[in-house]
Amino acid sequence: MSTGMQGETIWAADANSTNVGLFLFAKMVSGDKFDLCGAGEAAVGIFIEVNGTAGPASVQLDRVGKITLAATLAAGAEVESDATGKAVALSSGKKNGTLLRGGVSGDIVSVKLT
Repeated sequence: MSTGMQGETIWAADANSTNVGLFLFAKMVSGDKFDLCGAGEAAVGIFIEVNGTAGPASVQLDRVGKITLAATLAAGAEVESDATGKAVALSSGKKNGTLLRGGVSGDIVSVKLT
């Protein structure tokens, strides 16, 4: 099964961190900058275009997107962000989505954003 990214996106002239990467949870920080979500933080979306050097970035805000897993998870798992913006099973943080496909750590899978 193939799932394309079809959500609304937002662009910012500057990412707040040089650590941003594709298919990681993103949050808004001071001004109009994006940064990686920390552990359990609420995401505004997922990075879908990044410069990698604290430059321009685009974030998908809704619908079905792709996310990098930090652990082995099954389809249907509700997820939150870990400290590096990857998806982990929801525990005490903010729900950022529900996996449509399962996988192992490092896999990029489909997620329905919350």
